[in-house]
Amino acid sequence: PFRRLVRELVGVRPVGQDVAARRFRPGCDYTVAHGATGCDEPRLDLTFCFLSHADPAAFDADVWACGDYGGFETYVEADGGGDRADVYEGDAGEGRDDGGDLLSVEAAHNTLSVVLRDPGTLRFVKYLSVEAPGSRWDLEMVCELHPDDHPDPDAGDDDSEDE
Repeated sequence: PFRRLVRELVGVRPVGQDVAARRFRPGCDYTVAHGATGCDEPRLDLTFCFLSHADPAAFDADVWACGDYGGFETYVEADGGGDRADVYEGDAGEGRDDGGDLLSVEAAHNTLSVVLRDPGTLRFVKYLSVEAPGSRWDLEMVCELHPDDHPDPDAGDDDSEDE
């Protein structure tokens, strides 16, 4: 049923998936930039994100929107085509010659983010500040795509003036 739902929402057929439940605690957790190890095909990343607060009565989802607490997921282009980055330089494009992040998805309560990730793209969850009002929880799914649903690398990048 979930595969059918993804196909209806996104228009691609997932044929396999890796699933992980994760918790990012204030002042403790993050992920290292990584891609799909040994894979040269696109992947579909589906992330259900949930936020908590030390005092549930004081929970305010808008507090997370500024990005000051971290906990957001960022996609960057791999240098040299590797599957892993040793050091991430800067936030939101600072200090990078190529313009920085490809995409940043802010932590938001009870949301699903869907990203079709190219093979040369790394992703990570930014360190969650000790000042964060609570934890970020998520359910991460990385899905393989049916071979017929792989994007055409020649389509969409045509800058011709014919249109």
